[in-house]
Amino acid sequence: MGCLFEDTDPRVEQQLVEMLRQLPPWRKMQMVAELNAAVKSLLWSGLRARYPNASEAELRRRLAGLLLGEELAQKVYRDMPMMPEPIAVTLKVTFVLENLKVDYAISGSIATALYGVARATQDVDIVADLKVEHVAPLAEMLQTEFYVDAAMISDAVARREVFNLIHRETVLKVDVFVARDHPLDRAVISRARRYSLHPEASSLVSVVAIEDIVLAKLWWYRQGREVAAQQWKDVLGVLRLQADTLDTDYMHRFAEQLGVHDLLQRALQEIG
Repeated sequence: MGCLFEDTDPRVEQQLVEMLRQLPPWRKMQMVAELNAAVKSLLWSGLRARYPNASEAELRRRLAGLLLGEELAQKVYRDMPMMPEPIAVTLKVTFVLENLKVDYAISGSIATALYGVARATQDVDIVADLKVEHVAPLAEMLQTEFYVDAAMISDAVARREVFNLIHRETVLKVDVFVARDHPLDRAVISRARRYSLHPEASSLVSVVAIEDIVLAKLWWYRQGREVAAQQWKDVLGVLRLQADTLDTDYMHRFAEQLGVHDLLQRALQEIG
């Protein structure tokens, strides 16, 4: 049987599939609802950061516009729910990383949602500059609430690759990408921005900067022979929504270094 998730170790995937099989139908439906709630919450946090002086009504209108289109943006949106599971699980992992003084940056759909591109996901992505000395305490601090394989983490750290965690209660998967000695990963970590992911969150967390999200997606788009349509759509979505906040000088310089300057120019031309 082929792998269901490209970025997941087969051993973890087997464990995840077994855990999902054991869930009752109502819980599977609840997980879908939680993923959608997480996207909504992240969009809300991103709007609040971008428009700090906007009223609650204005923020709700903008949120409706992102989720449903401008035709429905005038409708009053419901208040934000309790902290959604994907965000709560993310904060459990970042809490441990910060306690271990590990530099990290939240990436993937959580980051893109924070910047305005709504896309639900079944996992959480984090880039972390983990070292050998972090392996044992990381596994120990996470093992109570997560399925953790210390040997897998050790191997991923040695190879500078990805390892996976599964939150036992919610069956959410967290993909931790060990930062490589590569210009892109160094930029993702060093230029990360601090944000609140939810009104109920007690602390700020590190999120990949908007410019580096675009550049990373362009780089991976090129590595994948430019056939990943979703990556390209994400790039265009982020550029359209954040055009007035981007450090374009930095993006052009770094895109040249990464060998994706032609893709960046093409994307900028497409959004007009």
